[in-house]
Amino acid sequence: TGLRLSATLVFDYPTPHGLAEHLVAELLDERGDLGTPLVAADVADDPVVVVGMACRMPGGITTPDDLWRMLADGEDRITAFPTDRGWDLDALFGGGHDNRGVSATRRGGFLHDVAGFDAAFFGISPR
Repeated sequence: TGLRLSATLVFDYPTPHGLAEHLVAELLDERGDLGTPLVAADVADDPVVVVGMACRMPGGITTPDDLWRMLADGEDRITAFPTDRGWDLDALFGGGHDNRGVSATRRGGFLHDVAGFDAAFFGISPR
């Protein structure tokens, strides 16, 4: 649209409704009326609740409790490249940020159970 936005836009219009009205006015060159803003439902009336959650993260994190403990303890789960992935680790390390197709570091965050990752679900090649 070519509309230039100021760096302070979200501070000048701190609500989604106010920001939307401003953008409509700028785009249409007139004051837009978006109607009454929606109000969030009271949490006590919300029939939807979270009854469970899970995570799989580098460093063996498999539950939200594991993640919280790692964060609370200030742990670093960055490790050397795993040796069980079939990678030629010496060829993988390129020693510089400008080298394409190689790693600039010998460490990273790796899933322990990589075989459990559903690559197809995310549209990623399995290898």
